[in-house]
Amino acid sequence: MDDIEKIPKGNFWIGFRKFFFVAFLFLLLFFPSFTLPGLSFKIQPIDCVIPLMLGWLIWKKHLSFSLTYVRNLLIFICIILASFLMNFKQNAVNDLFEIYDVLKYVVVFLVFKEIYQPKIKQLAFDIAFILLIIINIFHYQNILGFNEYIMPLYCGENSIHLMTFGYNSIGEPATRRMLGLIGNPNNNAILFMIFLIQYLPKKGWATKEMLFFYMAALAVSACQSRTGIIIFAFIFVVNFIIIQWKWWKKTFHISIISLLFLLFFNFESVAIYLHLDFLIQKKDKSDYIASLFNQEAFQSHSWTQRLEIWEDLLKESTQKPILGHGPQKNYFYDAHLYAENEYVLMVWRYGIFGLLVYLLIYLIPVKNMLRLARNSLEAKNGLFLILIFMIASLTNVPLSHTLLSPLFFMMMGIYYACHHEQTDFVWLHNLKQRWLNKILKK
Repeated sequence: MDDIEKIPKGNFWIGFRKFFFVAFLFLLLFFPSFTLPGLSFKIQPIDCVIPLMLGWLIWKKHLSFSLTYVRNLLIFICIILASFLMNFKQNAVNDLFEIYDVLKYVVVFLVFKEIYQPKIKQLAFDIAFILLIIINIFHYQNILGFNEYIMPLYCGENSIHLMTFGYNSIGEPATRRMLGLIGNPNNNAILFMIFLIQYLPKKGWATKEMLFFYMAALAVSACQSRTGIIIFAFIFVVNFIIIQWKWWKKTFHISIISLLFLLFFNFESVAIYLHLDFLIQKKDKSDYIASLFNQEAFQSHSWTQRLEIWEDLLKESTQKPILGHGPQKNYFYDAHLYAENEYVLMVWRYGIFGLLVYLLIYLIPVKNMLRLARNSLEAKNGLFLILIFMIASLTNVPLSHTLLSPLFFMMMGIYYACHHEQTDFVWLHNLKQRWLNKILKK
């Protein structure tokens, strides 16, 4: 009788996990932020379910602070609060949302650590990826007026990226850089890279995964993100080192990806050669991505402007090197200032202590990920996820982005669900224990 009574509960729990995994991912990726009357800030749809997720963790007694990874995030909250109080006059009430963001990361991490199931996760990611591809095609080709009617709901009507999509600063046709629902070509490339690592070549590489991998690679290319292309090339090579394929298989797929990129970035030349004039987009400049292979990337106004901003922020950081200047969100908003480097931003906001704790978000699980990468798909994916964010942080702020950051901690929760007992500074605890044993013996 007891066994019969347990079956419906088990089925309900499995069904709930399936529903919640898919629902959270879709709320995060496909539902735009909104405002409520009387509020000046936007609310993410996932913010409406975070209290329910926290309540579930408390009810199930999964709100554990024993993990070093969680403790590090809690230390980060303490540093943010201390920096806020130390710079109280310069900071505003909305700066406290930085503390809420980190608390949200803790909740997302712990929930997905508890509810992870491989098949559910793969199904959710497959469906989301197909929808992302379709939506981005509608945006890239502006099918049915997608950019006029739908994109402003996500990017805002005054988005400079949307208003200048396919045009340069003086209104002439130029390279299109795919924005996606995330509203920024560089962040869109990072988003597709997160999906791409789910479909990287591996032993027993299924046909579906191969097709999705090449689709994701083309999507990254369409974003025309120099950082995205560099990350892709690095991960593509490292992945082949990890999986130890035969040389002919590596050569074959390297040739295919090289050919796809060659055709994509020289699409108009191919269209001219084949006299397919209707496919040609008239523009005044070569592809944006082509600047990777010449000095244009490091001589452009945007690059020199970034260098000036980084230099100024680092100089200001020396005035308050320990705990920084605090979040000061309004300072950046009012000055239309974009740090475009998360390491510089962290040291300016939270000083050296804040930068160290921020780096530990990436570095805590890395040692064990490296050890497990050849035999564990989730360990390899987690390692590549960290590489994506660490490299992208040199010219972007992905962990400060409202969509990319929850996705990052969702994936980290999935990794910890698989390898909790083999990670989280276990090596450091073992070293400390051996050291204590030697002292006791003496």
